[in-house]
Amino acid sequence: MQRIIDLWKKDMQDKLFVIIGSLIILCVACAIFLAILPYPETEHPTDISDQLYTQVAASNSPVPATPVPTITEKADISIDVTYIFVDESPAPEKFTIGRIEYSSGELEDILRLEAQKAADMGREPYVEFYADWCPPCKAIRESISDERMIDAYEGTYIIQLDLDEWGKKLSGTGFYVPGIPAFYEIDADGKLTGRMITGGAWGEDIPENIAPPMKAFFNGEEAE
Repeated sequence: MQRIIDLWKKDMQDKLFVIIGSLIILCVACAIFLAILPYPETEHPTDISDQLYTQVAASNSPVPATPVPTITEKADISIDVTYIFVDESPAPEKFTIGRIEYSSGELEDILRLEAQKAADMGREPYVEFYADWCPPCKAIRESISDERMIDAYEGTYIIQLDLDEWGKKLSGTGFYVPGIPAFYEIDADGKLTGRMITGGAWGEDIPENIAPPMKAFFNGEEAE
């Protein structure tokens, strides 16, 4: 009886070795086949600027809706920047106001691209430094849909930069921010013109106080 059991065990071991050997040979064959199998060529975009930056546009409703990502026009291929522009204008047919969400690239290049977009829209570009903790900044944001504010901002293209995020990246840019909110006029190339206005130009942070000096500034007049 024991001899029969031993013979059965040996037979099973032999069969197991055959199965394992067959599996090893199959794996090797598959590896050789995959190694010699030609892969289809991957198509690469011919223009890397097609999605160089993305604009997030708000809806045309008076109250800004949840932003929806859309692809903007091509950027200069010589500029290596990637960022998001979140448009929060309550009256996009009259003016543009949106924040830059930083990803990569130099601020000068981002401002040049945005200034070019402003020129294409026939609007004057400005840079606004703000912070979420700043009371006057909050007052502007909360009152921007007021008719007096819309009238003051008409024809402008406001590029908002969070000072907490960008403050340490301003070296060599020419920006000096003594306080916020601070608005700086830039030209069609994204360069500073030397004109600026801060929240010190008005008293209480209400539309009837904020709108007049802002309108004068946007019209090229010197702040009083």
